[in-house]
Amino acid sequence: MTRGRTNNTAHLVADTLDQACEQWITASTHDRADLGPAHAADLAAAEAERYAPHRPLGEALAELHHTWTLEQDCLDQLVSDRHRRDQLGHIIAVTAERDTVMPPLEAAHHAARLRADQAAERLAQVAAAVDAHARHIADHLHRTWDSQRPAARTGAHTIRGGPGRLRRHSRAVRHASDQLQQWADTWRPILPDLPSSLDGIVPVAAGSFDNTTRLQDAFGQHGRHIAEHAHPHYREARDTARTAAAIAADAWAVLRNTETHYEQQLWRYGLLAGTPHPQPTLDRLTHRIDHTQQRLDHARSDLTTLTREPALRTLPADRLTAERGTWQATRTAQQRAAIAHARTHPSTVRVGPAHDSLTPPPSPGARIRR
Repeated sequence: MTRGRTNNTAHLVADTLDQACEQWITASTHDRADLGPAHAADLAAAEAERYAPHRPLGEALAELHHTWTLEQDCLDQLVSDRHRRDQLGHIIAVTAERDTVMPPLEAAHHAARLRADQAAERLAQVAAAVDAHARHIADHLHRTWDSQRPAARTGAHTIRGGPGRLRRHSRAVRHASDQLQQWADTWRPILPDLPSSLDGIVPVAAGSFDNTTRLQDAFGQHGRHIAEHAHPHYREARDTARTAAAIAADAWAVLRNTETHYEQQLWRYGLLAGTPHPQPTLDRLTHRIDHTQQRLDHARSDLTTLTREPALRTLPADRLTAERGTWQATRTAQQRAAIAHARTHPSTVRVGPAHDSLTPPPSPGARIRR
């Protein structure tokens, strides 16, 4: 439509009369005329495109394949980077919580361990005095036992010999019996296995109870019992040491279990959990995601423009579908070949600079010590 000062001229190009009528109605419609020159220019450009020269189909298809590759590379990169971004975010959260929770537990364990060591040292000092006293008592008991054994053995032989003919030794037998009974009653609190009847005491006094190890154990236990009662602060020191050791063990268990809890949360992230500075790495990764998203938007915009080209727009719909399948098969084959090459030549595999900047080598984590 050409607007003049006194009249308007409509320029119609149509194959049939019906098309010419439709164009006339469109041109003379008031609303369409008010859309402005920009809209009219777009319509003119779209119409003129039908008559523009086409570039070679092979060149258009090659650019289409290349743009598909750019789009898919961006999509793959976004999936990988977003996954790593989420992992890094969780690693930072777990690490921050660990760095808040662990120091008080480590301080509590250190204090409990210090108190337990101090209590154990005090107990060792008191125990040394108790041990010395117990040994002294045990040695005294053993010497006393050894000094009384000859008389007890003689009495046992006298009793075994009996009163003799005409009972001439009856008085000696009675005297020996009284001595042996008194001897057994004296030692029975220390040696509870001593018989109470005279018939049982005689063989013991004769020598069947001279087991040195058995006697040493009995004298040692009795001496220990007396020595501990003679040092009442020993039990207090022992109970304090046991309580302090139990508290230190509980503090260690809480500390170790908590450390294991955080280790288990971080272990599943592998080398990424060893990133020495995760927050700057996360920031760089977020920036790269934004950049990749921009590249993806540009690639998709280019795809839209490409599909409007006459060389591609005139193709049947199934031809573009077949081209997409061919491109996908070629891409899959290339990826499999790259994986096979990496497996057979691991020394030649290199990580790109983008990955190098985002995946630093892990640093050895500090381990707590008991």
